[in-house]
Amino acid sequence: MHSLRPSLRKSYIVFIVFLIILVLFCMRGIDLEKDVPNLGLAMYQPIDEGAYSTVAINLSHYGNLHTTPDGFELQTSPHFRSNMLGNSIQYITFQFFGNNFYGMRLPSVFCAIGIFFLLACSIKELNHLFGENKKRYRIALLVILAYMCADFIFLVASRQFEPSIFRCFFTLLTFYIFLKQRKSKRMRYFWLAFLSIASIFFVYLSNFFVLVIGLFICIVLILQKNKKDFWHAFSFYCLGAVVAFLIAELYYRLVWDTTAIQNLLAAFSTFAQIQDYTVITQNASPILFLKNIAAFFTSNIFFYNPLLLILTLWSLIINLWIVLKKKDLIYAFIIGAILGLLFQTAFSEDYIMRKSLVLLPLLLINVMLAFYKSKDFLKILQVLKPITKYVLFAIFSILIIFILWKSFRVRYDVYIADFSASDLEFLIVFSALQCIGSLLYLYCTFIHKANIKRLSSAAFSIALICVFSSNVYFSFSQVYCNQLYTEKQVALDLGKFTGANYIMGPYVYEYSLYNEIYPLVTTQSQYTEYTNSPLIQYYFDYADSSYEQHINEQIFSESDYRFKLFHTFSRSFIQRGLDGTVGLYKKIQISDSHPYK
Repeated sequence: MHSLRPSLRKSYIVFIVFLIILVLFCMRGIDLEKDVPNLGLAMYQPIDEGAYSTVAINLSHYGNLHTTPDGFELQTSPHFRSNMLGNSIQYITFQFFGNNFYGMRLPSVFCAIGIFFLLACSIKELNHLFGENKKRYRIALLVILAYMCADFIFLVASRQFEPSIFRCFFTLLTFYIFLKQRKSKRMRYFWLAFLSIASIFFVYLSNFFVLVIGLFICIVLILQKNKKDFWHAFSFYCLGAVVAFLIAELYYRLVWDTTAIQNLLAAFSTFAQIQDYTVITQNASPILFLKNIAAFFTSNIFFYNPLLLILTLWSLIINLWIVLKKKDLIYAFIIGAILGLLFQTAFSEDYIMRKSLVLLPLLLINVMLAFYKSKDFLKILQVLKPITKYVLFAIFSILIIFILWKSFRVRYDVYIADFSASDLEFLIVFSALQCIGSLLYLYCTFIHKANIKRLSSAAFSIALICVFSSNVYFSFSQVYCNQLYTEKQVALDLGKFTGANYIMGPYVYEYSLYNEIYPLVTTQSQYTEYTNSPLIQYYFDYADSSYEQHINEQIFSESDYRFKLFHTFSRSFIQRGLDGTVGLYKKIQISDSHPYK
């Protein structure tokens, strides 16, 4: 080691640290059968991942997406049809790893590892592009990758089958290819459009925010006043969009017997009927728009990491200034992605508390790029009068405090029972330390007339240590040290009670693992029709006291049969303070004296 040159020695050390981080990162693929954290902690529902797995489970069980061998029709919601990337990988993992949680959840683990490497490659490319010194590059690379390794929300997302992790991968892939193709004035924009359209129709339909990236880049190209470059970009962007759309049209016609646009409209119609899903189409008010935008900044990726929230808002100011001044397209991509998701969220609050994850890698790159240009921005601030700087910083600080208060208030009002007292105490203390440390860092670095390096470094170090400590605490307490397997046990017990029989119900897919049941999700009218078949004996749903009456009066009111709660299954998962017990209902012949006749 002593014989190596200093530069090679540093590279060797960085490589070793990188490998250690990678090994720790890959540990998220261990023991995927564990229960997920309570709803309020991460906003992931175990039952939901069964629904998102509809396509892969139907193919694995029946070898068909439309009907079972016994002629029962299978219903796949329009928005689930668009998750082709995740379901294709999931079908393969089901074949290799079996009908279990490894088969269901490993695609998300693989996707997270892909994000890890794409992020590392993107940082490397950015360093080459902006010519930053190797020391700053190494620090940025290792800190960001270590953060991704420790981040609690990203850990949970990479262990659940839910489209946000795939959307995150595709968004980062689009950025990396845009970055890599910077010398090509044609293919760069072709791939930007192609991947943007593909992410909507093959990853998830609510990925519309990526189109704002292309729009924002076009605006920057116009500001560059280079007509030739603009028309080249616009032409190949349109070409990429058309090619991707034609492939999507072919997929939806051949596989689902519909068109891409019809499926899109059907999905939006379905979204509008879902409880807690807000789509602003009329009677819009500025307050409602602001409320939806605020939901983005109070989402999980910021709730557990106030340092990221503060640096993201500060970096937005710096990077937006750079876009306007230098017309840099890489910065324009990042700003376009953030503004795009904010704009989409303003009109459609699509469970952003969970789904803001799609931008996490780009937000980290956004902060890194701002750090690269912080000295240039500092020169601009020095022109301002001291009183002006103090007032602006005070407004910024008040905004941060309001957002953090709102973050806790939302969870306190709705999900307080999902947190333990120790979790809340830990969060409050470490969030306060992050907030104080990061604001003090910004004040010492940018606002105070004399840059206090020692104090600013100490403040930032404290905030950074608190970020890692908070995420490591929740990662271990809620994931790695969690020894509950009730979701798996429900699936095993369900198989013992029913054997190889059909079970109807909207939530049965999650529990079709570890057994030989035939899950059947179809339309409400067909539920009623299929009760006449001797092959149908069971229905699966929540087991709350009111559910038996609900399913018999609302779903099977026109049938000659009713369903009686046969057995309940306990789960550890808590949602809004309720235990979410599920139940198996058995078909019975209706009688004149039956209360639900």
